[in-house]
Amino acid sequence: MRRFSIAAAALCAALAVAGCSSKPTPPPEPDMTRMIPVNKTVPPHLYTPAASEPVAHKDGTQHE
Repeated sequence: MRRFSIAAAALCAALAVAGCSSKPTPPPEPDMTRMIPVNKTVPPHLYTPAASEPVAHKDGTQHE
């Protein structure tokens, strides 16, 4: 009976060491089939110039 318990303990120790020595698996590749197409044009509100407020200078004059 003692021989069986030593063999079982050795088997458990070998399995524990074997489980720690494995390499981690790399992360999965992303699914590229479900991508959304990128906008081909710039929306008009992004390329129209914004209205600027008049800027007051230290001498009291304003410049637009």
